[in-house]
Amino acid sequence: MKTKIVSIIIFIVIILSVCIFEVTITNETIDRVKQSNYKVIEMANDDNISNTTLYNELNEIGDFWANRENFLCLIFNHKDMMELGKEIEQAKSYLKQDNRKEAVVHLELLTEDILSLEHIVLFNMQNLF
Repeated sequence: MKTKIVSIIIFIVIILSVCIFEVTITNETIDRVKQSNYKVIEMANDDNISNTTLYNELNEIGDFWANRENFLCLIFNHKDMMELGKEIEQAKSYLKQDNRKEAVVHLELLTEDILSLEHIVLFNMQNLF
């Protein structure tokens, strides 16, 4: 009887640990992409900053997102997260073409995508039910 209770407790602890790890990684990823995106939007509105600098910042965001997206796809539906990568790549493409206005439009769309993704993946009471 004691071994069953200990086994159940160990199982519950393992499940809770995995859940806490998933919530932590998800929150950290979404927050970092959101803050980096806001930073790039601010930089894009400053005419003194070159498109190359903006492209490099977007490239870092894109690399980070691509790395974390692979892990997050184990937890969430890939279709929900795919839009973020698309918007990052489109903004980078417009910066390569020296079209900063269109790049900013896609950065704003990225902001909207991040906010909608937060409602899907972040831990809250609505997602529990």
